Amino acid sequence: MTKYNIQIYSVKNSFEKNIKETLKALAEMGYDGVEFCDRHFELIDANKLKKLLNFYGLTPVSTHVGYEKLLNNIDFYIDYLKEIECNTIICPWLNDFTKENLDVYAKNLEKISEKLIMNGISFGYHNHRDEFKTEVDNQTAFDYLIENSGMLLLTELDLAHIAASGKDPEEYIRKYAGRVTFLHLKQYEKSGEEFKTSLLNNGIVDIEKCVRVGKLMGCEHFIVEYDSTVDGELEDAKENIKFLKGLK
Repeated sequence: MTKYNIQIYSVKNSFEKNIKETLKALAEMGYDGVEFCDRHFELIDANKLKKLLNFYGLTPVSTHVGYEKLLNNIDFYIDYLKEIECNTIICPWLNDFTKENLDVYAKNLEKISEKLIMNGISFGYHNHRDEFKTEVDNQTAFDYLIENSGMLLLTELDLAHIAASGKDPEEYIRKYAGRVTFLHLKQYEKSGEEFKTSLLNNGIVDIEKCVRVGKLMGCEHFIVEYDSTVDGELEDAKENIKFLKGLK
């Protein structure tokens, strides 16, 4: 049975207001697990968070940790993740995709991967659209980065950002089969030249097809994420999991 998770950033205001009640609500909706951001660990002690996750039956599948924090404070996150029994860190954001910068990023991401693997933690990279709109050496900046960061680096493909760049999300799921352990199930609705968050059942991404292809390509974790809300944080979370549970 496919397990669905949610990025806590999607319900950040609710989480910051009441961590316990937010986790309880997500579990009752039917989510199997959660993905955190580094700032969430500033709000609660690791042992307390672990107890809440265990009580509500939510698996901590991964956490986003910023690039600079990984370079300067990685040991804190290794210790925190070990405490809550979470085994994956995702770098959520990079910018300024010149070839020179990409070479530095790739070298550092490979080093981070090696250190995390030595501590039993996998490492991946989460894209935005700019990586697919920028060309370096006749390929996208995303492809250049992944192909030069060592084979240990996984990918967390954000479907909406890929689609918003004009690329095909399904093509990238297939291309990086074996390294696409995580899929971000994000949906955009196009309004003129702008893209805005939409519910999973309404937008530019064929979520059902991407989930199906993801499973075929060995993806293990499907994570709901939205940048802004349609009806409210928890309301959107409920509608999205209802849609996903209804997929064949």
